[in-house]
Amino acid sequence: MVHKLTKIGLVVIAAGFLFGFAANTVETFPFIREKRFQSGTSDQIPIDGSYIDIPLIEGISHPSSMQMIIYWDYHSPSGSEFSVSSSIIISKAGQVIGTIPGTTNDDFWISSDEYTQHHYITVPSKYGSTSFSLYARVQGHPALQEAVNDLYIENIRVYITYTFYMVIPSLISFAGTALVIAGFIIGRKQKAKKPIDVDWEPTLKWRGESPITGETKAPKMAIKTTPQPKKKVKKVVKKASPKAGDTKECKYCGKSVSRSAFFCPHCYGKLR
Repeated sequence: MVHKLTKIGLVVIAAGFLFGFAANTVETFPFIREKRFQSGTSDQIPIDGSYIDIPLIEGISHPSSMQMIIYWDYHSPSGSEFSVSSSIIISKAGQVIGTIPGTTNDDFWISSDEYTQHHYITVPSKYGSTSFSLYARVQGHPALQEAVNDLYIENIRVYITYTFYMVIPSLISFAGTALVIAGFIIGRKQKAKKPIDVDWEPTLKWRGESPITGETKAPKMAIKTTPQPKKKVKKVVKKASPKAGDTKECKYCGKSVSRSAFFCPHCYGKLR
């Protein structure tokens, strides 16, 4: 029979699997995944060679590192073509710390009225442990001199995953595995110690009549012995004949004793 610890361990493993699946698929999950969204037309992107810093996320902190997926949409109502350069910068207390590596895009062309750009970034714990902000630094260049300056960034989406909490599903599954192993070991020990129930017990009896039940037929489990012939023992009694002149009668028991004896060897009476 399966031990109860093994059953509990299997339930814990299943819970860890479901927890991890939900944490990796659901957009928002308590303590693990968070979504921040800015909808509607945002700031206008300059096309005169200057840049603008558009807030992506402000005033966030966490003791562990964070993984982020950032999306924003470029939109031009006139459908003009632009060359855009962008990067993501990190700022603390209003001071720019630097550019997030791998987020710089130089001179890519937007030739439709709407275009989505996305970035995958990781903020180390040394930056995220205190309050920080992220900005999209963007500048545009028109493809034609007569282009209308109507380039905007809108619909900013930031998905944050706190990496510290991502180990929780693994810890739950590890605890469940430990319970399964412990239940298996305990179950085997209990099974080894359990006595075997039988409906009969073998008995050993000598062949012949039982003093309790009076049966004369030997049981199947009886030990059979070969009867040995009895030897006749002949008793020999030696009678000592007293020597004439060397013995006398005991005054207590009347038996013959030596004349030189101090005590009777038969009744231990004192002769002299």
